[in-house]
Amino acid sequence: MRAKEPENIPEKSQDILFRLDDALNLFGVYQYDQRGPKALMDLNSIVRTINDLPIKAAVDVLEAVCLTTYKQNRNKVLVAAILEEMQDLPPARWDFFMENATLQATFDGEF
Repeated sequence: MRAKEPENIPEKSQDILFRLDDALNLFGVYQYDQRGPKALMDLNSIVRTINDLPIKAAVDVLEAVCLTTYKQNRNKVLVAAILEEMQDLPPARWDFFMENATLQATFDGEF
């Protein structure tokens, strides 16, 4: 059973949150917290989706996932893992993500 659909967030953000719900439902909170999203989710497909977006839209999508509050910070753990997978981006694109205070704090583990 999925959590109530978040309102007023980009469709791609909703998709990422639904994938998080699926992982939590399939593996359980304990496994997610112990093993992390890298071990339990297909981060490559999420990264590809994010990389296919214009940079502003990509930042908005990840920021919306971060700002969703009903996940008890598991959403931020997921975004941090996504950002870790994206570190090999061209510097100009990577810097745009890191210029966003929410994403920078999440990447730094401040949640």
